[in-house]
Amino acid sequence: MYVYLDFIMHLICLISLSLVRILIFSIYSFDVGQGRLKDVVQEWVGVPIEQTDMYGVRRYETGARLLTHVDRITTHAVSLIVNIAQGNLTAPWTVEVYDHANRLHEVVMEPGDIVYYESAKSLHGRNAPLAGGYYANIFTHYRPSAFVFSSCIALQF
Repeated sequence: MYVYLDFIMHLICLISLSLVRILIFSIYSFDVGQGRLKDVVQEWVGVPIEQTDMYGVRRYETGARLLTHVDRITTHAVSLIVNIAQGNLTAPWTVEVYDHANRLHEVVMEPGDIVYYESAKSLHGRNAPLAGGYYANIFTHYRPSAFVFSSCIALQF
């Protein structure tokens, strides 16, 4: 319950009270939906996974950038970005993800959209500065389950 109250306090700082009422229901739905999202990601990955982290709301404001990078494989092998709110943007703030063939994909997100990607393998970022307004996301990270992960590490050496 404490996590939800902290989360709701962040939301109150982000957006108007009328939207918070709508998002309180969405928070519950998102928490319940985490299991379903994990199932979808696990099917996509093809091996058992475990959640390692979930954080946010992370709020970005005018001029924010995220330089291209990859994440740590030990905790962020696969990740989700959930855009929960944005406002007063003068241009879309795209997520830039490079696939395995080094092709750039620029993904435009709207509130409620979820993007999942191999964050420890695929270069990703937001190199263009956020143009006006704000952008608010929640992030969830997964890795192969402990057994699968330890087996993969053993095979690499």
